[in-house]
Amino acid sequence: GKGGFQLGQAVAHAIFLDLPEPWLAVPHAAHTIKPDGRVCSYSPCMEQTQRTNEALRKHGFHSLRTVEARLKEYFVDEVEMEAPPTDLPVVLTEESASLEKERCANGGVLPEQVEKMLDAKTTGEVKKMNGTK
Repeated sequence: GKGGFQLGQAVAHAIFLDLPEPWLAVPHAAHTIKPDGRVCSYSPCMEQTQRTNEALRKHGFHSLRTVEARLKEYFVDEVEMEAPPTDLPVVLTEESASLEKERCANGGVLPEQVEKMLDAKTTGEVKKMNGTK
């Protein structure tokens, strides 16, 4: 038969399993995966991982590794950042003197020098900035 993936034999380079009982799909993966192909299974608990590893070994898979993926939350926000100066006038002309006045009046930044960017910080960084634990 074609196996549970409805593909031919040895046609997939990689198979990703995100199932409640991934060990049940292992025989189909063994049928469908190419030699030296990769299987990745996402399992939230160790018991699922153990059963899947047993099934993988039973069906000839080797070099098994288990990796824990941890959630790391990031806060992303739009921030305004001052553009770096490109050329500072040595002698102030009337136009550059006017711009310098405007820059000083706006806290040292010209309106066209402000760029909006995305900034990402981890939960720990945000808590540290806010002084919370």
